[in-house]
Amino acid sequence: MKLLIVANYAKGHINKFHIPTIKKFKSEGWQVDVACRLDAEVEGCDNAYDLPIGRNPFNLKSISAIKKLKKIIQENKYDVVHLHTFTGRLVGTFATKKFRKQGTKLVVTYHGLNYYKGSSLKSKLLIPLDRYLSKFTDLSFSDNQEDIEYGKRKGLKMDNCVFCLISIKTERLLPLDIHKAKREQVRKTLGIAEDEKALIYLAEVYKNKNQTYLLEVLKDLKERGNKVKLLLVGPENDDGYVRNKIEQMGLTNNCMLLGWRDDVGDLLCASDIYVASSIREGLGINLIEAMLVGLPIVATNNRGHREVVIDGENGYLVSLNDSKTFANKVDQLIKDQQLANKFVEKGFNIYQEKFSKKTEEVIFNEYKEKLGL
Repeated sequence: MKLLIVANYAKGHINKFHIPTIKKFKSEGWQVDVACRLDAEVEGCDNAYDLPIGRNPFNLKSISAIKKLKKIIQENKYDVVHLHTFTGRLVGTFATKKFRKQGTKLVVTYHGLNYYKGSSLKSKLLIPLDRYLSKFTDLSFSDNQEDIEYGKRKGLKMDNCVFCLISIKTERLLPLDIHKAKREQVRKTLGIAEDEKALIYLAEVYKNKNQTYLLEVLKDLKERGNKVKLLLVGPENDDGYVRNKIEQMGLTNNCMLLGWRDDVGDLLCASDIYVASSIREGLGINLIEAMLVGLPIVATNNRGHREVVIDGENGYLVSLNDSKTFANKVDQLIKDQQLANKFVEKGFNIYQEKFSKKTEEVIFNEYKEKLGL
């Protein structure tokens, strides 16, 4: 059997989420190829093809990507083409359409619909296009249950849609005792004082992740007399906007832009509270990772965060328009260790009940059951 996985980027998507799936299918004797913008080497796949695509699917380069992808599929005669990200879905659907008549199955994973209840009118213009694209899918997955119901209401073909998480690289987080043993060393390296509380957010720095909201929170906490540091972990793709805001707000000594890191587990265990400020999220994978390493959570109230956090039980959910209340919740956790411990315990229980099933196993079993492969 042959599988082609299509997405926009290797580093920020394939390598981040799909290596366990590649390994699983390879162990079952499948040929697994990848097509995306090859901005990094992809571990474990048989063949990796470079496509001229990015975040914006409506770039003229997408036409070249469709043509190239058609040629790749024609030459390899894949049994399944599995599409990820909106760009991958658009390019991949048009490239695969005619091959479905020859037996190729088209599978899609929705990583958070670009439109949702409360989203902008502009984003909802994508609904007719997505409705059309969904007609060609033989099986689909969504990492957000709210999206499945919303998609159905908007006419997308989702009767074959299965709830399925993105793979979590637990090996970079566990065992906890090793990471916690390094806590003091990591904090010392980062310059975090013993009496300082470290807040951490793992996310690419750009508009949707909304890091400037956290700068307002940080400023508020600092003015209340809290000794805090904010760790922003992720590549900067905002033309230096957040870095400039940090300087303008006088937070240079309180906020660290750490860029892309391979020691995420250590950074999490060197921290005290996980904060997340994104405007839109398909699923809060970073929140699940925070629960796994024993951090209480304060996050903005969006559908991806609601999938993970039960407000007042394993964390707090706060409105996007209310950084003051967000600061209040963080302040509460700083001052009440018993409350923080309660959130941590409940968070780990939620992980075990809801998120511990391996993604790659779910996908492989659904291929067998729904596609007969």
